Amino acid sequence: MAFLTACPAAPYARRSSAATRPPRSAPTVVRRRTDRVARRRPVVCPAWGDPIEWRECEVLERSAASPTGTLTRIVVDVGEDRAVLHRRGGQYVQLRASLGDGAGEGNDAWSKPAFLALASPPGGGGTWLPAGAPAGAVALLVKATGEASAAADLLCAGATNVTFETSPPDGPGFLVDSAAAHAAAAAKAARADPPAPAPAPFPPVDRVVAFATGSGISPVASLVESGELSAPGGGGRVSAATVFYGVRSADDDVLGAATRARWATDLGVRVVLCVSGGTAVSEDEGGAVVSGRVLDAWRALSAATDGSAAGLAPGAGAAVVLCGQRGG
Repeated sequence: MAFLTACPAAPYARRSSAATRPPRSAPTVVRRRTDRVARRRPVVCPAWGDPIEWRECEVLERSAASPTGTLTRIVVDVGEDRAVLHRRGGQYVQLRASLGDGAGEGNDAWSKPAFLALASPPGGGGTWLPAGAPAGAVALLVKATGEASAAADLLCAGATNVTFETSPPDGPGFLVDSAAAHAAAAAKAARADPPAPAPAPFPPVDRVVAFATGSGISPVASLVESGELSAPGGGGRVSAATVFYGVRSADDDVLGAATRARWATDLGVRVVLCVSGGTAVSEDEGGAVVSGRVLDAWRALSAATDGSAAGLAPGAGAAVVLCGQRGG
């Protein structure tokens, strides 16, 4: 049996209902309907959890993440006490921007929060954090939404006289460890009403296949550079790890050939760059580059190389990581 772990909060808040949905850990409130039929039966509705602890953050660096500038690399200092809460790739922060005068006062108008996946690995370092960055620094890869007053757009544009605030890092992250994934599934089953049977233990993870498109590479990069996926040669626990990374054009690749090559040699994680538009070459110094979408590339490569031998086949011991847009 394979198990799947998906990014708990997509990098696009506007494409997700997460901004309006209560946290899974929120308490519940029992409300009773007044009609005669439902009077005997309580209706259980989710209640909001604790308020978000917003805190001002400092934007340290801002630059285009790729030649096309589709994504912007942002380095922010959230504070060392909050950075340590980033424990696993796949976690995120919420970020909002002040829209009124007198930043920091209680009557400010604030933008709708953006959910942004952390691109740097837990503990710092990685591809997008500069050398010597403070202990509270984290890296983000942000795509503008096209709305001038949106938090992501103000952040990417380097708006002046704007105060940015973030939440602490949140979310469970990608649970590629079978024991952690089983514990989370069992806890979810126990919270159900009525409680559901606990799932059978998951087999140990032997291989990992990750699919990421666009800014979905952010949490996957955090996971890879944490070392948790590292295959032989990287000192990790799995026998094979492959990332299928989808972009519209080769110039949208935020990793670049050098980073893809480093992941392969230092971490044992293979990257297949999937270019959905235009013509792609078959290989560069970073590894395979193919034309088409990520799932099509996975099917073709699995068929051509014997997916089982290549570590691409589903089944017992496989974990699948997903993050990105539908249809990628």
